[in-house]
Amino acid sequence: MNDRQFRCDGALVRTMMIGMATGGRDARGYVGLVYLALTIFGVGGAVFLAHYFHLGVAATAATVLTAAPGLYLAWATFRADHLDAGSGQDLARIADDLARAVRAQWQDEVRLRRLNDPYALAVSWRPAPDDLVEAWPLLASIARAWPEGPASDPNGWTHGSDGLSGDWSQILEVFTTRVPTRRLVVLGEPGTGKTMLLVKLTEALIDLRAGEAGWPAPVIFSLASWNPFGQGLYEWMAACLVRDYPGLEQPISAPGRRGSVTRARALLDQRMILPILDGLDELPALSRSAALDAINGSLTPGQGVIVSSRTREYREAAASDGRISIKLAGAAGIELQPLDAAAVASYLVRDSGGDASALSRWEPVVQQLGADSPVGLTLRTPLMLFLARTIYNPRPGTDPDVVVPDPAALCDPALFPDQAALERHLFDAFVPAAYRPIVPGATLPFPVDQAKRALTFLARHLDHDLRGTPDLAWWRLPLALPRRPTALFVWTIAAMTVMIPVSVVGACVGGVMYGLVSRITGGSWADMAAGIVAMESAGFTLAVVFAIGTAGVIAARGLLPGTSRIWSREPAPLNTVGWSVASRTALLGAAIGFAAGIAVATVVGVSVGIAVGFPIAIGGVILGGVRPAAADVTKAGRPASLLARDRRSFLQGVFAAVAAGTITVGAAQAVWNRLSGDLAQAAVKGSISGATVGLVVAIIYVAAGMPYRSAWLPFTATRWYLTLRCGLPRDLMGFLSDAHERRGVLRQVAGLYQFRHVDLQRRLAGELAHDARRNSPDMDNEDPQPGV
Repeated sequence: MNDRQFRCDGALVRTMMIGMATGGRDARGYVGLVYLALTIFGVGGAVFLAHYFHLGVAATAATVLTAAPGLYLAWATFRADHLDAGSGQDLARIADDLARAVRAQWQDEVRLRRLNDPYALAVSWRPAPDDLVEAWPLLASIARAWPEGPASDPNGWTHGSDGLSGDWSQILEVFTTRVPTRRLVVLGEPGTGKTMLLVKLTEALIDLRAGEAGWPAPVIFSLASWNPFGQGLYEWMAACLVRDYPGLEQPISAPGRRGSVTRARALLDQRMILPILDGLDELPALSRSAALDAINGSLTPGQGVIVSSRTREYREAAASDGRISIKLAGAAGIELQPLDAAAVASYLVRDSGGDASALSRWEPVVQQLGADSPVGLTLRTPLMLFLARTIYNPRPGTDPDVVVPDPAALCDPALFPDQAALERHLFDAFVPAAYRPIVPGATLPFPVDQAKRALTFLARHLDHDLRGTPDLAWWRLPLALPRRPTALFVWTIAAMTVMIPVSVVGACVGGVMYGLVSRITGGSWADMAAGIVAMESAGFTLAVVFAIGTAGVIAARGLLPGTSRIWSREPAPLNTVGWSVASRTALLGAAIGFAAGIAVATVVGVSVGIAVGFPIAIGGVILGGVRPAAADVTKAGRPASLLARDRRSFLQGVFAAVAAGTITVGAAQAVWNRLSGDLAQAAVKGSISGATVGLVVAIIYVAAGMPYRSAWLPFTATRWYLTLRCGLPRDLMGFLSDAHERRGVLRQVAGLYQFRHVDLQRRLAGELAHDARRNSPDMDNEDPQPGV
């Protein structure tokens, strides 16, 4: 038998070598599968023959151990196939896919923000102040000194910073041709259109790279989520890319690195991404200088970059502590200017219809545009124009019973004595105007009062719980859930609602396995029904115990000093999971099952060893084969899709844990009880032990931070609590989507939402006085700024 097996091994090795030489990656994957299958059947056949011919323990073990190299070769072949699959990917093609995803994302955002309705405003700029950027002769010198030569043709460079002046249609030329280093700082006052200018440049760069090879893919990164003290620039950008474009999480072999890295990091390392860093001013004041310094330290010669900021905040960051000046290394700069009075007047009248009645409504405002009056000083930025048009211009089809206010009131000095008062009014009136009914007789999905309450709560959550970040992520909402009896009760109900169906289904799988094993070992098919009933009962009971137990653990944790919130750390959303026998842990689970079967066979008997080892191997492969799955690079992650994938991944991971536990322990216990002659208690003991262990494994997945723990369950409990306690919409994700797609209150940056403007967020958060405090989940203000 041993000689025959050695000959078989030699033939397989020759087959594998031929396949690797001629078939490439697919051949190696095929050979790995064949090797794994033959190894498993070989082991099973060896054990059967040893039992049939009454071989001794030593002979059986010697026969089985010869298959151990096969298990390793199968795993090694799968691993090589997996890595080669990544290394075979063309980074240029991945960058093309990313560029298409970025373009589709921002095209949707431009449409939803109505930036081209009725037409795009012509934003203009002048050169940034000389003390905030590099001297122009130095820029040219830096570009010529780069090892690969200047980034752009010197013939297109301007002779000084004065040549940078331009308008909306010239931003691509300014960046790609006029600036020697292709490093640019975009400055401007609040609401002047910095972000949308970057979107315009991003779209133009993607169009340019479609016709000219070699251009990096432009990606806009919101700097508000970066902590420059604890995270490197490239590390943070790679994390953002993986979050926003899940397909970039897959491993790939990169030049100059041992092993593999994510596609996102490989693209960054190879300078195939142009970083557009938006919102330096949105970082905490103490972090801005450190961020500028970290950006400078991360840039390599020849690498382009764009940074945007409010002018005053950038000046403060550049001044640092007053002893040293920090500038974006090798960067030119532009500063956006207020809109021309004639352009503002034409835009407002055209947006309201462009006829005589529209001109009549806006005539008092038009007369004061460009003057030093409050309305003249306020209505000169795209943001304030957007607010004014939303509030004072009716949309086509608006319910005639809805009264649209008269814009002439904006000129009343008694109501608005200064610019600040008028800006506050526009922010305050924007949300009610955004939720005005449009279709006559239609019921609003979210009433104005509820929408205002929800948006106010979310703004305060960002300003207080998350320390001012503009990034509204659904998976961070659990950080607002207080450790109160009501919240703990809601958590318990949510956990039971989720875990009972999963536990019952998993226990059903274990019951079927129990019945099959009982039948093999001499029982009847009736044992299957008994096993299913008993396991489902145990699963139901233990799901309830799990929900109550985790609530108790959360409550007990509150006795320790620290935050008063249930979740002190941010739950991380899971992209997606799959199952693969190529996983190292799946093969390890199979090996453990075989080893357990051999050990039992040597002590009790071969048939018992098979009956015990086989279920253990199946359970190990089920649980070990769960792994992150590939995602589409060409699609950006959206909040709703991230939540759906996270929910699906959570249920898959927990179900795998429950099924693996019930199959393994339930079947093994059934065999043990049947061999011991205790047939009456076999079903009950096997079922309860299997369901118990399955639930214990599930608890480990959910409560102990295993790799497939997700943020969906904490978010579900938080959503229910906010609905019951604070009056927020029951369909919170639907509300956020409506606020983005139909109301224009929120904007979407891949998997995150943000308020239309950070000043709108701060204004809503500042309105939370007594009423808002009463509706807040943190009524006693025990921890006004919990750590995140």
